[in-house]
Amino acid sequence: MSQEKTRRPSLRPGRKPTHGAFSIIATGRLPEKRKYLEVALTEAREGLIKDCAGQEENLTTAQGLIIDRAIGKLAVIRCLEEYARERRAIMEGGELLPCLKHQYLQWSESFRRDLQSLDALGQQKAEEERWDPIAEIQKLDEEKEKEAKGNN
Repeated sequence: MSQEKTRRPSLRPGRKPTHGAFSIIATGRLPEKRKYLEVALTEAREGLIKDCAGQEENLTTAQGLIIDRAIGKLAVIRCLEEYARERRAIMEGGELLPCLKHQYLQWSESFRRDLQSLDALGQQKAEEERWDPIAEIQKLDEEKEKEAKGNN
């Protein structure tokens, strides 16, 4: 007896529905049927840039890279969500849809870690830029001493 895997026949004739997440990974672009997600992804990217640095020119290299990777992950997550919405189900045969069961949580967790990294970088930058009034006063005192010595 051969140990062939038995395939469950598709309930609907025609091409089996796909979520398109792998198209993003393989090509870096949204599949045609998911182009409507570009607006939401663009807004999310602009929002992250605004939250991190105000303008794209003010981003550090690390922030820019993390934002780009995070938006790519968000695109995959949104494709998986849209697939479940189109199917009008998240369960199949008493279990989560395979794309949700095996991939959705991993992509979501990775996206969450990217957001945490951005937050940590932002806090680090804020620490470096934090105004220290004592240091400012000391700096002014040193400048006054230099001027006083220069005038003598």
